[in-house]
Amino acid sequence: ALLGRGRHIIHEHPWGARSWDVRCMRDLIADSRVSIAKVARCRYGLQTIDDKGEPGPAPKRTGFLSCSWSVVEDFDGTCNGEHAKHTKKIFEGRAKQAEVYPPALWQAMCRGIGRQKLCDGTGTAAVGR
Repeated sequence: ALLGRGRHIIHEHPWGARSWDVRCMRDLIADSRVSIAKVARCRYGLQTIDDKGEPGPAPKRTGFLSCSWSVVEDFDGTCNGEHAKHTKKIFEGRAKQAEVYPPALWQAMCRGIGRQKLCDGTGTAAVGR
């Protein structure tokens, strides 16, 4: 309904989660107005503690679905070796740290939303999670 009214959406969920396979999501993904960005959240400062108690970058893969090209453009990308070493075990009780977006991730989202608002010329944006 939002897409039909010229509104924009952002949907985020861990990449590989079963929710991407729910019928309403598959229908949304099939819509030509929608794009998906696969993000390694270590690029935006996500960290977790390793087995030795040391903090390190956590490459938790997340998908962002949006009909805003500018949001997807800011998000799309993997780590591509930006970090010498990743803390692999974001799970095992450490996934809670991934519930909070690092500031750099919020900034990327806000940059994309701002650019989309300028391009739309409407001064409004609808964002959902």
